[in-house]
Amino acid sequence: MAILAGGLATRLRSLTSAKPKSMVKVLGKQIERYLGDRKQSGINTDYSHEERPLTTAGALKEAEDMLEDPFNNERYDIACKKRGTGEDSMKAIFLDRDGVINNLVYHQERGIIDSPFTVEQLNLLPGVDEAIRKFHEMDYKVVLVSNQPAIAKGYLSEETFEAIRKKMKKELAKGGAFLDGEYYCLHYPEAKVERLKTNCECRKPRPGLLLQAARDMNIDLSQSWMIGDGLTDINAGENAGCRTILLVRMKGEFCHLLDEERIKPDTIATNLNEAAQFILKAGERTRISSLTQQASLR
Repeated sequence: MAILAGGLATRLRSLTSAKPKSMVKVLGKQIERYLGDRKQSGINTDYSHEERPLTTAGALKEAEDMLEDPFNNERYDIACKKRGTGEDSMKAIFLDRDGVINNLVYHQERGIIDSPFTVEQLNLLPGVDEAIRKFHEMDYKVVLVSNQPAIAKGYLSEETFEAIRKKMKKELAKGGAFLDGEYYCLHYPEAKVERLKTNCECRKPRPGLLLQAARDMNIDLSQSWMIGDGLTDINAGENAGCRTILLVRMKGEFCHLLDEERIKPDTIATNLNEAAQFILKAGERTRISSLTQQASLR
């Protein structure tokens, strides 16, 4: 018998909040603790742990060698053949961090507007948790992709950076929201920290962060969106083959700049919730168009 307890429990979300299936309790215990090992339970129990999300088909294929009598099931065979072909790929919402998920900060001592440099300076923007929940309800993975050169510039330590990350995730969790992945570029071409001084492929507007996430999480970039508050975010999304949404609060000024730079996001929104509504409507239009095409072929 094979028990599949992976995945993010999207269909169980109303009962499990933001917990993945492997963390959901069965009779008061997580699934692995409930079953225990073979000595405690008397059940011949082995576990296959994914190092990265593999989807249902990929998870079964990963554990295939552990089964004495592998599945002889047409549905399973088809699913496993799809693995790696793109047919079972996920779609994702890629989010920039500062100005999209959390506030930008004016650092008076340096005369700059930048990322939070202390834990206390990080505050989520209004409605972000709600928007991320909406993305998950639409079956998108939500992945953070962010340039974070503050360590390279000597503005903060790695320990502070990690503490800021933890606070962000904790604050999102309070609103029932979570990120499926986080990808950061810590490099900077003129870094004070020598090991981070490089002209890398992961720093937006280059698409390296998105491409790495796509490889790790089996994401179909053509079905995904990049949402950011800067032109580098839009360029990175376009370079990766995603659709894009630019978040701005003063649309008039930005439209002139977009024309000058010849950058064309799919739309412009004032906040993440507005972007979520646009994506929801775009998906509905695609679904109706697909149904219309199917009907015309009958």
